[in-house]
Amino acid sequence: MLTIIFGALGIAASVYLNLSPIPSLKRAYKTKDIKEISQAYLTIASLNFALWTLYGIKADLIEVFIGNLICFCLSTIWICTYHGIKGDWIIYIPIYIISMSSLLVVLYIFCPKLILGLLGIGATVLMYGAPIERIIPALKYKDYSYIDVWILTALIFNAASWIIYGVIVDDWLILAPNIAGLIFTIFQLILYLWARSLISCGLFTMISKKLNYKSLEDGENENDNN
Repeated sequence: MLTIIFGALGIAASVYLNLSPIPSLKRAYKTKDIKEISQAYLTIASLNFALWTLYGIKADLIEVFIGNLICFCLSTIWICTYHGIKGDWIIYIPIYIISMSSLLVVLYIFCPKLILGLLGIGATVLMYGAPIERIIPALKYKDYSYIDVWILTALIFNAASWIIYGVIVDDWLILAPNIAGLIFTIFQLILYLWARSLISCGLFTMISKKLNYKSLEDGENENDNN
């Protein structure tokens, strides 16, 4: 009974995670500005859900299979939408469909459950870590809209749900990446709040100016010595 309940919670968390890019995609469609959307996250998430869909089949875990199949379909839609807005869909989408389909067929035929689980662990950790790439441009351009906080909160909810499910079914391949992902995502959320506070109070601009002044001063001293 607990397996069904928390399996359903895990499915709901995964679906919520995959609905989280919608606000960013809507804004990007209106403004034609894709800066706050992480292509790395969308691509890695799609691969992650595909791997866990195959793992769900091999491990005979229906909740894992259903949740990740739904999410794989949604993530594919978001990738198509992203490249539709970007304007390069005619090149990227056929490549994505052919390469992903070929990869999944090969993995399903030749990879045992353990190998699929280990590959899934790698993809899951990368998925949880992908949004961190947006921290750098947020600080560089002093614009925290580069960071999608909805994805970060959805990642935390998703990780917590699958951790509980992993404990119940006693599957360390599900448990391990989600524990690592939860820790990593909380760290990213702290970075987001830190970046937002720096940008909002103008402290980041002040630090940048001081560092720039310091570098100019050092350059002048070096010229004087020469």
